[in-house]
Amino acid sequence: MIAAGKEVKHKTRYYELRYHDGAHPVYEALPGANPTEAEYKRKKKAAELSARVVAKKAGVQVVPAEPQLKTLAEELKQFLSNTVDRGSLEAAEVYKLA
Repeated sequence: MIAAGKEVKHKTRYYELRYHDGAHPVYEALPGANPTEAEYKRKKKAAELSARVVAKKAGVQVVPAEPQLKTLAEELKQFLSNTVDRGSLEAAEVYKLA
């Protein structure tokens, strides 16, 4: 970071998204994000907001995705973990190969 014209290094970083909801500024914290994750989330939010504007002009309502839904990969990982937890090691190996 540049402070008073000099480069200053900080060990901790804090990222947040800043955008407007109508006339109100919105600050969305990105806890634990690294620079790459923060940039990805910024681009994703920009695309989402752009899609909302286009949809509104077209008279279409955009329904946000439910964040509590898991991906298939996450479900598989949980399933394999549960298989190992109940002692079915052979079944877990077979499921990994399938």
